[in-house]
Amino acid sequence: MAVASFFGCIDEQPTIEVPETNQAAEQSIMVLRDVISTFDVIADVATSMDLLQKKEESLLPSGVQIVFHDTTFRDGDGVDFTLLFGELGELPYGKLCKDQIYRSGAIHMSVSSPFSEGNSEVHIQFSEQEPYYTGNGQTMSKL
Repeated sequence: MAVASFFGCIDEQPTIEVPETNQAAEQSIMVLRDVISTFDVIADVATSMDLLQKKEESLLPSGVQIVFHDTTFRDGDGVDFTLLFGELGELPYGKLCKDQIYRSGAIHMSVSSPFSEGNSEVHIQFSEQEPYYTGNGQTMSKL
């Protein structure tokens, strides 16, 4: 014999409705796209073979600087570097990458070990001193 019970509650609080508009939905989608595209760049750099050297198929355009702070995995504490996309500048804002997304500012990254060894960890940091922006060149999101 099976017994099923259902319990309910009455919410005494007033319901707050957030109206959805096309503009709000478009902005949400654009921000989500910008965040995901940032992880595409991070994965592209971190999984590159020759110790993070840019290749023709890389998402990074020419002019993006990779500044290494720690250049060897042999010391046991990983590799640390910063991707510098440059200033926002004028319209279109940022630097156009090969995935047709504009980026500016800096991404600080550390990689614990080469991806080919497995169990590698990538840590990223966006700072207030060097903010990172991504977007369509007109509307940029600060991460």
